[in-house]
Amino acid sequence: MEPRSLQNYGGPYNDEGPVENPETQMSSTYANKLIEDAAQLTRTKHTAIVMFDTVANAAVYVLPANTITVRTVWGDGASYKPVVTKTNVGLYTVAFSASYSDGLSVSENVAFIDGFAFGRTSTESDEPIAKVLTLGSTTITLATYDAPAWPPTLADAAASTDLITVSLYLL
Repeated sequence: MEPRSLQNYGGPYNDEGPVENPETQMSSTYANKLIEDAAQLTRTKHTAIVMFDTVANAAVYVLPANTITVRTVWGDGASYKPVVTKTNVGLYTVAFSASYSDGLSVSENVAFIDGFAFGRTSTESDEPIAKVLTLGSTTITLATYDAPAWPPTLADAAASTDLITVSLYLL
C-alpha cells in the first residue's frame, strides 16, 4: 500500500448546503477528518506482520501455509500469506506477491521500506535472535541465531532445542 493523503481521495471537501439530517448526512468537516485519519494509517503503521516457527530440516524447505500466521493491511486470509522458505540453517526468505486486492477489489502494490524481526522460544534461558538481513519491496531475507555465547551462530533451534518462533514486522 502506497502512502496517501487527503488529496488522494479528492479532498478536502466542502458542504454544498447545511446538513439537514445528521442521521443520513455527514458534514464535510467530519468526512474530511475521517478521510485524513484513514490516509494517516497508510503512512506510519506496520503493513504486514508475519509469524512462523523455524524448522529443523537440513535441506531447503518451503513452510506449509497453515504454519504461517499473517496480518496485513490488505487482509489476513490464506491468499495474503507470503511464501516462507528455509534456504539454509538459520536462513529464511519471506516472499509476498507484488500486489493484492483491497476490500474494494482495487489492486494495491506491495512496497515494503523497512522491517525488523524478533525471535523467541518457550524456554526462559534461551536467547534466540531473529534479524532482517535484506529487504526488497516484496522479499525479505532473515536469519535466526542461537545466542548463548558470543558470537551467536546461525541456528533453527535454541540451546533448549526449542524451535525459534519468528515475528517479522514490515513497514
